[in-house]
Amino acid sequence: MVPSITLLMLDLFPAIRGLASSLQGFIQFTLSGVVAGTVAPFAAHSVLLLAMTMALFTLGGFLLWLVYQHRARAHLKDMHR
Repeated sequence: MVPSITLLMLDLFPAIRGLASSLQGFIQFTLSGVVAGTVAPFAAHSVLLLAMTMALFTLGGFLLWLVYQHRARAHLKDMHR
């Protein structure tokens, strides 16, 4: 799914794709580092806790995607009025 999302994001900025790609990579690696350094040590005490933490992150990502979809649809409706 990540390659598709990356291409969709880069299509938003056709004139500065290199900059957009670099910024996207920087943000992705920075957030991964922060999570690996802060959340992972607490969740690594048991396999069950680690699995539950991953499930919560997955659910959080899905909920953020739903919020984005709702806002994007509302924005498109406002543009067509």
